[in-house]
Amino acid sequence: MKKGQYGDASIEFRNAIRQDPRFVEAYYQLAQADLAQRDWSAAYASLKKAIDLDPSRLDVRLERGRLYLASREFDKAEDEAILILKRESSNIGAYQLLGTALMGAHKPDEALAAFSKVTGLRPNDPSSYLI
Repeated sequence: MKKGQYGDASIEFRNAIRQDPRFVEAYYQLAQADLAQRDWSAAYASLKKAIDLDPSRLDVRLERGRLYLASREFDKAEDEAILILKRESSNIGAYQLLGTALMGAHKPDEALAAFSKVTGLRPNDPSSYLI
């Protein structure tokens, strides 16, 4: 993955999954390789499997939420963000996901409230004001 050889990495992660079909991290990394190769459906399938095996992996849920955004499934992206925030109320990525999903769903006031949480959590980070 670090060398940008995503096809080779995919093969390695698939081999790891064959050895241990419950290896959540391998599914997550496979999804990352699939995303890098723009294979959205394979990435989604790997993220879904990782979540099925370990629903507590918030990083995996966040990534799936971003895929939902890309496919304009704003309600599903919003649901992922809310689930993450129930478990980790200061998750910056989840607030960004939520705000973007709400903007896509034409709920600008709610989106602004979500983005305001980002600036509240990172007041000294100028990038949090770019949204």
